[in-house]
Amino acid sequence: MSFKRVALIFEAQHRQETTGFYCKRALEQLTSLEHIDPSQLASISPDRFDLYINIDEGMRYRLPSHLRPCVWWAIDTHIDFSWYQEKGRDFDVVF
Repeated sequence: MSFKRVALIFEAQHRQETTGFYCKRALEQLTSLEHIDPSQLASISPDRFDLYINIDEGMRYRLPSHLRPCVWWAIDTHIDFSWYQEKGRDFDVVF
């Protein structure tokens, strides 16, 4: 499967050192990538991207069910494991 248009979802306002920026720099070398702020999720058309990648930055929000295929990189699972279990159900793949 080819992913030519990738949405990289993470909140960047509160923490400039978030892992999302590192992922963005690396993935820009491989594919057409666009950073999406979680506040924009409700307005994203499901056919706009071939893949939706959500990078955990410690904020609480859910990915709309129409944005597929989707993956989540859950980083801070030790902080609130029950939240991570709940949110993880929204994704096709969780790392």
